[in-house]
Amino acid sequence: MEWEMDAGAYKRVELQKQPKPAEISTPEMKYWRQFKTITMTKAYAAVHCVTFSPIAPYDLAVTNSTRVQIYGVRGKAPKKTISRFKDVVYCTAFRSDGKLIASSGEEKDVKIMEAGSGGMLRLLRGHTRAVHACQFTPHNKHLATGGDDQIIKYWDVSSGQCVLDMQGHSDHVRCMATNPASADVLATGSYDHTVKLWDTRLGEPVLSVQHGDPVQAVLMLPGGGVMVTAGGNVMKIWDVLAGGRLLQSVCNHSKPITCLALDAEGGR
Repeated sequence: MEWEMDAGAYKRVELQKQPKPAEISTPEMKYWRQFKTITMTKAYAAVHCVTFSPIAPYDLAVTNSTRVQIYGVRGKAPKKTISRFKDVVYCTAFRSDGKLIASSGEEKDVKIMEAGSGGMLRLLRGHTRAVHACQFTPHNKHLATGGDDQIIKYWDVSSGQCVLDMQGHSDHVRCMATNPASADVLATGSYDHTVKLWDTRLGEPVLSVQHGDPVQAVLMLPGGGVMVTAGGNVMKIWDVLAGGRLLQSVCNHSKPITCLALDAEGGR
């Protein structure tokens, strides 16, 4: 038996349109929506570090390949290009008054330069392997550096001399953060999975926490009593004043976390 399909015998099915759910808007969502891309600039090579000057006009320093480029917050072209390096630059940091900038990387030497002109003021030699982290202390008198030689060096900025070597990590040092509440306290993170809190007056770690993965970033909150660490795809929050008690473990990323930052008010 042959069947003939008669299109007129079938009724067209009308799809029912569901009303759109009301959009939920929380204060947190409104905060993040206010940010927009101002400009986009292509770098010459992989960018390893981006840091903002702490004073107006809040220029940012970007390391890529063998140079440090300083951009204005709204400019596409760099205001200053510092090309005083023979190998890849991994880290850079502004001093809190915005007048000096320190940088280092694969060539091991740490260079302190005048941020406005790019002129080199100090050449700090002492590390035996690549340097991946550098931070000026809050009182601007010292600079801390760390890298693949597992040593944290503490330099006197005015003389350019290393006044302290701090040893305790068993693998590469990848990050560090100063304590806003105490100029003598420094946090360092390493591929040995630990974050150590150092008292530079003693030259020894006063606290050590086990993150569980190679540590890529560390951050001290403004009060100095809470520390945030990142490694693998996990971010952990620690109560420093309670002896390193774990407050929260956050795992919302599918790939490794490589950096941490606070907003201007220190609340996000």
